Amino acid sequence: MQPAPSALQLTWSPPATAIIAILGVPRLTIHDHELPLRSGGKSETLLCQMALTHRKPVDRTTLLTALWPHEALDVAGNALNTLTSDLNKKSRKVLHTHQSNGNQSGSANLICHDQGSYRFNVEAGVGTDVEYFDRWYGEGLRRLRAGDTVSGVAYCQKALALYRGDIGGDSLTALLERERLRAARLDLLTALADYYVEQADWSGALEYLHYLLKIEPCREDAHRRIMRCHVKLGRRDQALRQFQLCTHILQHEFAAPPEPATVALFDQVRLDPGSIV
Repeated sequence: MQPAPSALQLTWSPPATAIIAILGVPRLTIHDHELPLRSGGKSETLLCQMALTHRKPVDRTTLLTALWPHEALDVAGNALNTLTSDLNKKSRKVLHTHQSNGNQSGSANLICHDQGSYRFNVEAGVGTDVEYFDRWYGEGLRRLRAGDTVSGVAYCQKALALYRGDIGGDSLTALLERERLRAARLDLLTALADYYVEQADWSGALEYLHYLLKIEPCREDAHRRIMRCHVKLGRRDQALRQFQLCTHILQHEFAAPPEPATVALFDQVRLDPGSIV
């Protein structure tokens, strides 16, 4: 079986009509046309706040508190009305509803307001990058577990390519979501590295393992995998240096020694590298 191409050289776009992207720098894209958002502005904050809810409507009070915490409710309410109206006006130029036969039936709002809550217009094809990341992440791991490695790797790579950076925000919801998504990205990198190891593509595995360590440098299991890959590539010296790097990082971060399994692997590399499987 031929290894799949690396996601580190791929870019993927979700199939939705409009995408609110909050992984990395927030972006609003409709039909491949990016609408400008001022960094740190109210439009960006509103879209990010709504994107964190996973399609659930956000009540008006929550948005008012997040966007204008020090304003009177009537002033904040008027500002929210103006903000959503402006966003919908901009989006209607490029966002359309569709009839069941696929024909366009008119312009559509990006944001819907109903009974005191706000939501994205999913009926018009509005989605978020987190939504597609979760979908592709879950499908990729499921297919890998089922033995469908080719499509499983492809889905994992698609999800990984969507992850352009951590989501921002200092709310509890943003913090929890940021950590959840960071853990999911580490799962993807581990799964892809494991795939390349199974293919005996040690260089391919190293690509993902080094990527993983850039995010989480204290992952000893990744350091051990890198040591094994270097041995398989005939680079015993690199494997020994990787152990030194692991030891230095753990000492610097936690004043802790490596795990016994890491020390045992180091001794194996030093004394009997040919026995490493």
